[in-house]
This record gives sequence, structure tokens and C-alpha cells, in this order.
Amino acid sequence: MTDFINIIKFISEKYNTIIPTSFLVFFTKYCLGSTTLTDNYIFKFYINNNALFDENEQNTMTKIYIKSKNLKNILKKYIYLKKAKKYNKSDVQHDLYFTPLEKYPRKQLIEIIENKTIYNFRISNLINMWMDALSKQENMFANPIKLKNPYTNLPFSKHNLYNIFFSIKYSGFYIPDLIHYFFVSNFDLDRFVFNHYPIVKEYIIKNYIAQSSTHELYESIHNMLHKYKNDLDGVYLPDYVTYGRKKKVIKDFIKFLPSYLISEYSCNPLKKRIMNDKIKTDLKKFINDNEIYYLRREPVLNLDSFPPPPPFDAPEPPTIEIQNTTRNNTTSLLTVTGNSISRLQILTETQAFNPLSELPRTPPPQTRNIRPYSLNLFNSR
Repeated sequence: MTDFINIIKFISEKYNTIIPTSFLVFFTKYCLGSTTLTDNYIFKFYINNNALFDENEQNTMTKIYIKSKNLKNILKKYIYLKKAKKYNKSDVQHDLYFTPLEKYPRKQLIEIIENKTIYNFRISNLINMWMDALSKQENMFANPIKLKNPYTNLPFSKHNLYNIFFSIKYSGFYIPDLIHYFFVSNFDLDRFVFNHYPIVKEYIIKNYIAQSSTHELYESIHNMLHKYKNDLDGVYLPDYVTYGRKKKVIKDFIKFLPSYLISEYSCNPLKKRIMNDKIKTDLKKFINDNEIYYLRREPVLNLDSFPPPPPFDAPEPPTIEIQNTTRNNTTSLLTVTGNSISRLQILTETQAFNPLSELPRTPPPQTRNIRPYSLNLFNSR
């Protein structure tokens, strides 16, 4: 901030203008010791919205600020170029597809200074790398990573991300949605996923096939056929097959995977329902129209081949009148089991809590009052 106030004083002396005292007081008191205030903040709060300025003072300070800002930018650009001459230049003079960079127009190229080294890139290569980094996934869960320098495998600095974004904007290339939303999120990965998860999920589903291995693709196809096994008349894939058979299965069924993945993992319920109906129809038509030798089919249980059950013609049980008799606080009932009759002994309410048997008391009660340790000291003879 000290450099900026010196530039302002220089401009005012050059054009014979007087800086208002109120501005110098505020600037000296609140701005000189701060390292976070920007030039735009100073213009907005200390010049444009300063209630102590009259109209002439405000116009004068606005002109001084504009000229001071231009001079500051020129000095920064000059210092940057002087430093850039001392940086190392990368020996790579081709893009990531080994095409010489001199074949491309200048607006499609960008120079990036990272770790005091100048790298040349084609902008379209950076767009593809950035899209791959933002659509990274693990088991269909979003896991975006930072854009890295392909020659050092180190993440680009945040200011270089802004440089790349604005280079894309002014190059004539289309800015993909993921990169735009990442720019809106201030290049913060957590905020980006939190605010734009459904869009990230759609890109993950689109890129799943290109980023997955043979084993993962076969497993997805296996899960797809297992899910719709009942709709496909019991068709399924075996669990253990050779690598060559997996490649054959993937070649035949990979065209159905995008619809299946949308029906299974999309955040849009309408898309899920439409794709679920579509994948059923397409799979059934494909399996019925083609002879696929490696598919297995579960046997269908035909219930029409079983004979009907025999009619139930069991005789009615006999009707017997039950007589209750009470003896020794018990009640005897007659029960019928088939054609036989048995008698049960059931406890009455008064006998429900009585013990069934009693153990003898220990020690047994004594009939005589024996006092073996008593002394008859005062008994008269």
C-alpha cells in the first residue's frame, strides 16, 4: 500500500492537483498497515463512496486513481517480464499428442509459469485434462482432483487456474459446464461438489465406460442382467469366465450400459424411470433376436403341469357331550382326538398356586423341650 500511495502522490504532483486531506488521513490510518485491502476496495469505499468529498474533489480523486492504477499495472507488467527472462524454459515444444505447437494459432496456445519454469500448452489439451480431473470417480462416487502439470505431476497454482480459464474464454473454445461451475466455486473442490453434485454425477455416468477396466465393465453388465433376470425369462451370466469371454460379453452388451447406469445412479428420478423401462425393452429384444451361446437360463417352473390336489373328504369328528366332575379340587374334562377320548386333569383356580410336593422340614421338629446348656443354679431342692 505504501507503493500505491507514493504513485498517487507522484501523479498528483505531475498534473498539479491537490489530494484532499480527508483521503490522506483515511488512507494513512486504515490502509497503510493492511496487506489484504485491494485497489478496487480502496476506490469503492475511500473515493467513490466517501461522504466527505464534494463533487469536484471526487472527480479529481477518480482521475488521479485511474492514472495511478494504470501506472501501477505498467510497472507490475515490466517487473513480471524482467523476472520471466530469468526463468527456465521447458524444452517441450509439442502438445500432448506430439504435434508441434508451431502448427497451431497463437490464440490456441498458452504459456504458464510454474515453479520458475515456463511451460507451453495447447489449450484444448488442458481442457481435456481438466474435464478428466473434475469427473474422477470411485465406484460411481464423485472424487474430483486438482488439475496437474503433466510434465511434473504437481497441481497448478490457483492463479494459473484463472489464467487457464480466461485463456479458454478468449481462445474461441467452448467452456465446458464443469469448468465453468468450478470457476464459479472459486476453484474450491469441496464447494464445487457440494453445490453441483447432480451435474458432476451426470458426467461421471458418461465417462464411466471410458475410465473403467474390463473387470469393472463385466461386473456392471453382470449386475444389469441379474437385476432384470425375471423380465428376461431367467437369463443370467456365469460368475467365473475367462478373460476372452469377458471381452466378448462387453462387446455385445456395452451399448446397453449407459441406459442402465442412468437408471441406476442418476439423480433425476424422471430419467431413472424412463431409462429403466427402455433398458428392459431393449435387452429383451436383443436377447430374443440373437443367439447368445454364453448366456445361462434358469428353468421355469410350470405350475400347469402339476395335477390338482385331491378333494378333502375327511369325516366329521363325533359330537361328544363333555361332563365336568369335581373331586379333590380338580376338574376332569373329556377331549376328543380323532376317534379316541382321553381325560385330562386340570387344576382349579384355588389350586393353581399350591406346590405339587413338599420337602420335609430340616431339622425335624422336636417333641421335648431340651435345654442342654441351661444351669439350674437357683433350683431349690
